[in-house]
Amino acid sequence: MMRTSTVGLKEACLTAVSALDELVFELVCASRKNLSPVFLDWVADEATPLVEKQIARSFNTPQFAASLRMGDQRLAMARWVRLWVGPRIVAGFEELADCLPEFAGSRTVVRSPLPVADASTFQHRFLALLGLTGAAGLQRSPTRYQ
Repeated sequence: MMRTSTVGLKEACLTAVSALDELVFELVCASRKNLSPVFLDWVADEATPLVEKQIARSFNTPQFAASLRMGDQRLAMARWVRLWVGPRIVAGFEELADCLPEFAGSRTVVRSPLPVADASTFQHRFLALLGLTGAAGLQRSPTRYQ
């Protein structure tokens, strides 16, 4: 289903932080509620501001806007949030790596951006999930976090 209107920046930010909360809940449950308090501190101190920053950077990009117009905006936002924080979770918290198998290649990265080849490959798979590959005007990649 294609939407004709999208959310505003503030609503997108709130939806993204909510998606981050849901991901954290999923990780807490998957880790059998035996999660380090350091992880929760990291979510509050680094992951939440990272997600807010990425929303501000990506909000007007064609890929991001198109993804929010396709189907359920909450699902699209959850996928973006996972793309933004997943590699950092796997790199910084080894015990959670099995909960995010799509980022297994990020284990060797220590709090740095993904190598361009890995990010590009994952981005293409991610855009394919959203049905955005090959669409006109969507060839530019979104800004990567640093």
